[in-house]
Amino acid sequence: MSEFVLGMAVALGVLAVVAIIMAKTSVKLPIPLLFKVLTWLIYALGFKILGVSISALQLTGHLPRDVVDVPSVAFLGIYPSVQGLVVQAVYVAICVLVWFMSVRKSVK
Repeated sequence: MSEFVLGMAVALGVLAVVAIIMAKTSVKLPIPLLFKVLTWLIYALGFKILGVSISALQLTGHLPRDVVDVPSVAFLGIYPSVQGLVVQAVYVAICVLVWFMSVRKSVK
């Protein structure tokens, strides 16, 4: 239990330091750029989570698994199955479509 409390204390300390730094430097932050970068980071995390989730469902037998000859890249969430790769390709297409729509909307 003491390790848990220590972890909580360290996390609160780090959070306090980050909050102080953000409060003092937030005037200088390029907010639109920050939101763009964070949006793409969330898209990337969604891609990985989607790949890992599909792989986990296949390993537990809840989804069929058709293996293809593609290398597995675990830190990106890419696993050699048709189902996972197709779902991730659709996800990327949706992300690109949303990006094109937002760019087109901002140009008008």
